Amino acid sequence: MLEVQNLSLKYPSFSLNEIHFKVELGERISILGLSGSGKSSLLKSIYGLFDLNGGEVLFQRERVLTPSEVLIPGHKKMKLVDQNFDLDNYHSVRENISNKILHLEKQDIQEKTDELLAVVNMEKYQDQLAHTLSGGQKQRLALARALAQIPELLLLDEPFSQIDLMNKYEIEKRLFEYLDEYQITTIMVTHDFQDAFTLSNRILIMENGAILNDLDKKELYDNPSSHYEAMITGGYNEIQIENKTLNFRKNEFRTTKSEAFSIQLDLKLVDNLYLGAKYLIRALTKNGEEVSLESSTPLENTERIFIQPKKYTFAN
Repeated sequence: MLEVQNLSLKYPSFSLNEIHFKVELGERISILGLSGSGKSSLLKSIYGLFDLNGGEVLFQRERVLTPSEVLIPGHKKMKLVDQNFDLDNYHSVRENISNKILHLEKQDIQEKTDELLAVVNMEKYQDQLAHTLSGGQKQRLALARALAQIPELLLLDEPFSQIDLMNKYEIEKRLFEYLDEYQITTIMVTHDFQDAFTLSNRILIMENGAILNDLDKKELYDNPSSHYEAMITGGYNEIQIENKTLNFRKNEFRTTKSEAFSIQLDLKLVDNLYLGAKYLIRALTKNGEEVSLESSTPLENTERIFIQPKKYTFAN
């Protein structure tokens, strides 16, 4: 459905460098990277908002035109939801959605608007003017407006960054059901690996204007190929035991020995930080190395845990 071919975009202090990847019809992918890695610029380039310095974007085998080639930039079969929101500020929430589908019959407009208000959990705000909404509410409304037109490709730029957790998980569930029902192909850029893992199975890793890797989320989490991949997917511990380097994630340990978790590690507690559903634990090994753990129960002052005999393949 979409092919990004050797895309390059140059700024005085930043550039996108020969980016290439393909997206199939109905696929949901996430582009994961730290702030400043070029994710938003890439998304806007796909949409057709920048004149490129090299390469091209093909949508359904046709080149996406750039601002120098069209009067109004932005591909008509795509919708971009970014941090600008682009709302009709002095129209109600309901009008913001219904005004996007005025080509439908009156009854269909009402039903579709009701459906989308439910998707973004905004029913009780439907009569409120858009400019009076909070940042998170504006973000949800912008998402509903994009979905109203049932785009063939939906481009999401940090779509949950301002939405509170109480609403976030329910909205994600309803959104994914909507995307599946209408077979809307989706690309989301985010710095939050949990959002990326929730939306998609396929993850593209981005750093310094380049795509470093393209892989399944389970493979990414279980076997990161670089320090960068490991850190943006939750971090990891690196310790020395008997002159061997071992790695493990914060949750990759057990309190009892087993065939898989066979390496004993004695720890001294530094801190138990209660986070509600879990504790974030800091502790020290006998060698003085700091270890971070996540557990449903706190760690005692001194405790023995067991880890896997695991070494990531990267050296940096």
